[in-house]
Amino acid sequence: MVVTSNPIRLLPSSLASLAHHHSPFSRRWRRPSSISLPAVSPIHSISANGGGGGAEIDQTEIVFMGTGTSEGVPRVSCLTNPLSKCSVCSKAARPGDKNRRLNTSILIRHPNPSGTHNILIDAGKFFYHSALQWFPALGIRTLDAVIITHSHADAIGGLDDLRDWTNNVQPSIPIYVAKRDFEVSPALAF
Repeated sequence: MVVTSNPIRLLPSSLASLAHHHSPFSRRWRRPSSISLPAVSPIHSISANGGGGGAEIDQTEIVFMGTGTSEGVPRVSCLTNPLSKCSVCSKAARPGDKNRRLNTSILIRHPNPSGTHNILIDAGKFFYHSALQWFPALGIRTLDAVIITHSHADAIGGLDDLRDWTNNVQPSIPIYVAKRDFEVSPALAF
């Protein structure tokens, strides 16, 4: 498990084996039959101030917007339990604690000759808070695509927050979702 509060950069060589399998903007994603990864991890951390803060990036970055469970950490049920206090949740309740976690979500920032493409994977119920933390710090103004992995609240609960972009920044955002999950969406009052 990688635990970091900083964006992660993948070195270009680590992406070469994935390049021919799919395009991040294609509607049909195919699973590669096999992927060989180097023995040494191609991942290293960069600081929020130094890695892509408004300037164009020169290599693909993955920003962990959230790494927590559906309910996030700390859990209210832990903090209000009169019989037992969970040490993780108690610590996470402190402002700025590293154990505070939002819904699982990542942002892929991919350099392109026309600029940086920003691809969000999942916009859960804590998306707004993640965006407040990361988007200004990294100079992210637009989203080129949103990929929804499933139809639970921890993946789609923040879709309504994307209206701010479509009302004020860009006219639309392509959203990619499996047919089975798309059929659940009309039942929601977005």
